[in-house]
Amino acid sequence: MKAAIVIGFALAFAVSGVVASIIVRYEISSQMRVKPTVSMGVFDTDGVTPLRTLNFGDVTWNTWKKFPGGTDQTPTEYYFINNTDQVDFYVSMTVENMPAGITTYINFKRGDQSTFWNTGVSGNGTTDIYHVPLISKVNTNDTALRFAFFYISLEIIDPAFGTYTPTIWINAHDSD
Repeated sequence: MKAAIVIGFALAFAVSGVVASIIVRYEISSQMRVKPTVSMGVFDTDGVTPLRTLNFGDVTWNTWKKFPGGTDQTPTEYYFINNTDQVDFYVSMTVENMPAGITTYINFKRGDQSTFWNTGVSGNGTTDIYHVPLISKVNTNDTALRFAFFYISLEIIDPAFGTYTPTIWINAHDSD
C-alpha cells in the first residue's frame, strides 16, 4: 500500500470557489491495453448482401461445380471478403462435413492482384491460408488492399450417394 502525505498547503486548488488543500493522497496502480478489433464481411456477388448460405444443388460423379454460377465454368462474378476493422489479417477456408470423394477449392484474389490463388481442402477440417494479407482501414486508404474476391470449386470424384450439409468457414488469421 502506497500513501503520500502532503504537508501544509503546498497543493491547493479551487473546488466550487473554495480553496482546498490535499492533505493525504493514496495511489492506486492500474493497467490497461488498448486492443484493436477484428471483423470481416463476407458478401454475395453484389458486394452488399451478406453471404449466409450456398445451395450446391445436385452433383454427379466425375464433374466440377463452381460458385457463383453452379456450372463447370470459371465464374465471371465473385464473392467478396472485406476487412472491415483495425487489424491486418490473412484469410483461409475450412470445410466441415463435406463427404469423402469431394474436394473443395477456394480461389482467392486480393483486390489489387491479377490472378487467383487456389487452395484445395478436403472435408476433414483442414485449413490452407491465402498468403496475401487483407490490410485494415487503419493501415491503408487503398480499398483494393482491404478486400478479396473469391469463388468456390467442387471437384466431385466419387462420393457416397446421399444428402449432405457441409459447412464452409471463412477464417481470419494473424499470420500466414
